[in-house]
This record gives sequence, structure tokens and C-alpha cells, in this order.
Amino acid sequence: MTDKIKKFLAKLSAKDLQVVRDLSARVLASDLGGLNVVQLKGTANTFRARKGKFRVIYSVDKDGQVEILSVTRRDEKTYKDF
Repeated sequence: MTDKIKKFLAKLSAKDLQVVRDLSARVLASDLGGLNVVQLKGTANTFRARKGKFRVIYSVDKDGQVEILSVTRRDEKTYKDF
């Protein structure tokens, strides 16, 4: 987990933190039913999972391994670096 993600999680309320943890766990387990998942334009293996106001951006490699790249709230900079 990157420092940026850790800082973001530290600022969340307990309720929001639980939502993000649940979302992240489901992404890592590839349990995407009921989530709004979209492949990011211009990328081959990078996806966005949405749950309410939170976004988890992740990539999937050739072996099916999932790596979480970013966890954030939706704003104008959410998808800028992907």
C-alpha cells in the first residue's frame, strides 16, 4: 500500500473507512458483483471500481494478480495520472 493511500485512509471517518475497506477487499478478491467497474480509456489493464463517492483504481496483470493503484473520492484529478 502506498503512502498516498495510507494518508487518504487516515483522514476518513470510521463509516467511510469501512466502505473503502469492503470495496478494496472485494476488488482484491475479484468479487465485483454489484460494483460499477469500468476499464479506463487508453489503458489495457487498468480499471475503476465505484462504490458511492469512492473510487478504487486497480490493474490486473497477465496472471490475474490485482494491484490497487489508488483509492480516492471522485474529483477532477481522480483519473489524471492513469
